[in-house]
Amino acid sequence: MRSIMSIVYSGLIGLCAVSMFAAEPAENPKFEEILAKLPKGTEVVNAQPENWKLKNGGPDVGIMSVVDVEGMPFKKAIRMESKKKTDRDYLFQAVTPSTAKVTVSDALMLTFYARAEQVNNDINVSQINMKFFSMKQTGSARNASVAVSKNWQKFYFPMDVFSKQVKEFGPGELTLTLNQGLPPQIVDIADVKLVKYPEGVALKDLPRKVQTYEGRELDAAWRKEAFERIEKIRKSDLSVQVTDEAGKPVTDAQVSVKMKRHLFGFGSAYADPRFFWDDEDSKRYREEFLKLFNVAVSESGMKWEPWLEKREQAIKAAKWVRDHNIPVRGHTLVWCQLDRLPYAKEKPEIMNRYRKDLKGLQEFQLEHIRDEMTALKGVCFEWDLINEAMSHFDYQNLMGMECFLDYFKLAHEIDPDTRLVVNENKLLNSDGGAGNLSFSREEDFYKFLKFLKDNGAPLSGIGIQSHWGGGLTPPPRMLQQLDRFAEFGTISITEFDVAIDDEELQSDITRDFLITCFSHPAINTFVMWGFWDGQHHRRNAPIFRKDWSVKPSGQVFINLVFKQWWTNVDGKTGADGQFKTRGFMGDYEISVTRDGKTVTQPAKLAKDGAVVKVSLK
Repeated sequence: MRSIMSIVYSGLIGLCAVSMFAAEPAENPKFEEILAKLPKGTEVVNAQPENWKLKNGGPDVGIMSVVDVEGMPFKKAIRMESKKKTDRDYLFQAVTPSTAKVTVSDALMLTFYARAEQVNNDINVSQINMKFFSMKQTGSARNASVAVSKNWQKFYFPMDVFSKQVKEFGPGELTLTLNQGLPPQIVDIADVKLVKYPEGVALKDLPRKVQTYEGRELDAAWRKEAFERIEKIRKSDLSVQVTDEAGKPVTDAQVSVKMKRHLFGFGSAYADPRFFWDDEDSKRYREEFLKLFNVAVSESGMKWEPWLEKREQAIKAAKWVRDHNIPVRGHTLVWCQLDRLPYAKEKPEIMNRYRKDLKGLQEFQLEHIRDEMTALKGVCFEWDLINEAMSHFDYQNLMGMECFLDYFKLAHEIDPDTRLVVNENKLLNSDGGAGNLSFSREEDFYKFLKFLKDNGAPLSGIGIQSHWGGGLTPPPRMLQQLDRFAEFGTISITEFDVAIDDEELQSDITRDFLITCFSHPAINTFVMWGFWDGQHHRRNAPIFRKDWSVKPSGQVFINLVFKQWWTNVDGKTGADGQFKTRGFMGDYEISVTRDGKTVTQPAKLAKDGAVVKVSLK
């Protein structure tokens, strides 16, 4: 594998950090100089090799040991020998608890040395996954994933902790973990330090390498090819034929072609109550939503537990969207994991019950599909029937793959007109894995889709979430992946956002991902997972800051969708009474004027083109 530039990312929310090796010294002199000038910090974990404890593992899964090291500024290292890839990387896991108080406002710096004693043979590197989080607080995790070679290298990760529930964690309430349930490899990790800096030191003061991706440069060849494809696959021919009262062609009539709406779906997730609250932010939210999007999905309202608690609000919100002529995606019906059952996180006995009662579990899940799809029949043009089956494995492990066939069968019986989709994460982007080195995720997902297709499941296509953070996959590589998955039907981008605090990089990712997706013939929908920082799970939405100012990434979206990929043209009819042009597919308003008389009528431009006949009577 050829050398790839080193990448590090740190974001304030949903931190996903990725570093990929390059030929460079073990330490980064510039980073060491920055750290030396900072006020002395406090170590918040005691991560000496002897303090790590093996929580999950075993001879068939993975072995942890302590090894001697020579020629480095440390004498011992933790060795993690992965025997086989597990369903979840934490099934081979070493842990060490925090030893000091940490608050959500603290700036932290994680550093460690790592090397590969034995690389993953498939890709000639190995991977290390480290996580710092609270076992009890959802959303507090901070991840650091690195790809390592056989040479020692020091890695640097600025981070914070985040929790919606608490502002402070005491000693022992946070845990640093090594999650190594990966394909066979052997890695060594040493001199692990997680330092909390005193008040006055911010994340921006800590060193980080510039994050980028191949193909970002403006003259990249892939982008020129993509624009050429867009011209071919997203446009079609439009002919306006103008006649007089006698049916004869009208020459020199002024024709105006104004685009009103894309055929391609550009959409966003929405928060149900924002459509009904009366505050100024909610009014602006509704205004911008209707202005920018032609596809919608409820962020949480149709998930199982919220559906049980506030179904009337979910139905009302979906009706509001449809009343504004915006189609609705359904999200989601099956989440494959026992802790995703209603109230299971608060009541573990629910998980214990269904782990023993598999028939009851299947009936419970089927009844939920029946209940929600019946209530919303005809409302959702597409459903994420299965969500994150490559990340959550309880259903597969407990009931076998056949359980999914029952879900497809029932869903199709209830609403045969809706599209049924499998929605998955960490595919085009890694969302925390080491770039393209997500090992077998792509292959596993392909096999899962093939199983469904081979067994007659009415699969309409796939959804690809696309939460960008750590791993920045080059566009040409994404196009290859899209080509592969296109055999299973159309592709929807379902949950796009960019958890990166560098607004220029966020803008470039948005630009290039939009171009990549719009240029691929299998993709028909591009949905972002919220658009405004004031209503966004990562506080880092693609379009608006919290004060409603437009971000650079938002301007990119507006410029591409409503300017560069938008058709407004004027002209005159020729001797044959026709005006011909080529436009982006969608809804149009056609106006024809001659001798002070104007006729205006709507038109739809689809793949096969359109002939619009206008009579000046």
